[in-house]
Amino acid sequence: MNISVARSPEEVRMQIIKDGTMYNRIVPGQPISRGNQGLITGILNEQLGTDANRYLVLGWLFSGEKHISMRSGLLTDESWYGLLCWISPYKEDGKYKTRPEFPLEVALIYRRAVKEIGLEVQVVELPSLLTTVGNLDLFEENTELCSSRPLAVLDKLREMYRR
Repeated sequence: MNISVARSPEEVRMQIIKDGTMYNRIVPGQPISRGNQGLITGILNEQLGTDANRYLVLGWLFSGEKHISMRSGLLTDESWYGLLCWISPYKEDGKYKTRPEFPLEVALIYRRAVKEIGLEVQVVELPSLLTTVGNLDLFEENTELCSSRPLAVLDKLREMYRR
């Protein structure tokens, strides 16, 4: 049985960077296609709601300790490839889908970025979970929950919000 788990923001960032370093070994000299760049941008915007939120997440992932907003045009091929590996988009019934834990991971990263910059937390609508990102404290404060528990925890959280 394959059990999916959501990782902490730090774990996701480290994996994206690690995956990105493999890019030139896999396809040396070939840039990431505009189609894949558009797909990644579209999926991030779908999850985060706005370009500004996407810039904030990209800044948190790739700007080092500065945590500044970052436009997609500043991403390297390695960064695009790391994002593509993280999101792992696939087409099903004519629609693009992602890894099941991706929506929670991107929401946790968004929350962390907002918290570190000191902005107000906004509402982020996830495909099957409407939540205020601030309510993800349960996951944020207990990284063991992020990295070692199956998505059954997320199912329980969904039930709480339906009430």
